[in-house]
Amino acid sequence: MKKVIVRGPALSRSGYGEHTRFLLRSLKNKKDLDLYLLNTPWGATSWLNEDTEEREWIDSLLLKTLESGKDARFDLSLQVTIPNEWRRMADKNIGVTAGIETNKISDSWLQSSMMVDKIIVPSEHSKQGFLNNKREVSSPDGEKTIELSCQTPIDVVSFPFRDVEPENLNLNLVTGFNFLTVAQISPRKNIEASLLAFLEEFQNEEDVGYVIKVNIKNNCLIDRRHTESSIKNLLDSYPDRKCKVYVLHGNMSDEEIAGLYTDNSIHGYVSTSHGEGFGLPIFESCAYGLPVIAPNWSGYADFTNNQILEVGYELREVQDQAIWEGVIEKGSEWCYVNLADVRSQMRELYNNQETHKETANKLKESIRKKYSAKQQNKKMLKSIKEILK
Repeated sequence: MKKVIVRGPALSRSGYGEHTRFLLRSLKNKKDLDLYLLNTPWGATSWLNEDTEEREWIDSLLLKTLESGKDARFDLSLQVTIPNEWRRMADKNIGVTAGIETNKISDSWLQSSMMVDKIIVPSEHSKQGFLNNKREVSSPDGEKTIELSCQTPIDVVSFPFRDVEPENLNLNLVTGFNFLTVAQISPRKNIEASLLAFLEEFQNEEDVGYVIKVNIKNNCLIDRRHTESSIKNLLDSYPDRKCKVYVLHGNMSDEEIAGLYTDNSIHGYVSTSHGEGFGLPIFESCAYGLPVIAPNWSGYADFTNNQILEVGYELREVQDQAIWEGVIEKGSEWCYVNLADVRSQMRELYNNQETHKETANKLKESIRKKYSAKQQNKKMLKSIKEILK
């Protein structure tokens, strides 16, 4: 039996938290694997607090790992985090990362890729981000240059669709037609562009609304005040608007989030993100049959199959305020949407709801068939076990 330790934010309400739980589910009940878990924080994000069978299982793994002692040895480590946090923890090591929103990874990630025996990412975009970073360095004797690039094998294993029972949220919206966005307020997610396009296009229409499930860091009360203040600053520029903006903040269960995507008062999902390693909210929107408005670039292009309302964009250098040393580097590029196109596609969806709903339902069936939990768990397990041979 092989001893396997997973290191990642298993209790975090974040994309990396869900990535860690996906990994754990794929390894659960495998009799040839002795599983351990080292939980890590993920920024200031909130932790799961539901009393569920899965949470009980995760807690049991944490206790088991604690009892094994600090000198425990492992055959394999699976490290779910950004690459510059990967390290040698076991005889064999796999780095699992959502990848990057830009067109190429940081140089520090290139160096970190040498610390693991395999890399697993959720999209072709993320894989290409590793392969696109090639740079020349001087040889030890200084007489020639050497091209440095990622030589570690990279597998693409996408997220699975988790078909949970949507909870009725009783949103009681006063508007008959509503857009939705689920995101963090940050330069990367660029939610301000979505709001600006909406306000410009529908400011004189009282029956149109925009529901945004957002936070800045986590779901605490202080974060709620900062979030509402940030949104208010933008809304104050449109004091006479008739359209409505609804701000949701706080912890929501998987069933409640599914309830957002399936609520009869929600008609389309909007993303003006600069880029996604995968794009879990877009994936879930598509999997529940919600029409999506977004640029056809980055991680979610793997599963949208050109069946979304695409908006124009161009690739330009990352703006200075979004630079994150060791992650998002100066000189890398990402997507800037055309706001006129966002407005146009919002209007198109509003005017032709039935047509786009029909297309969205076809994409829904395709995703549920191709990205079932059974299939993706099997694919993840296969990728992992290749290293243990």
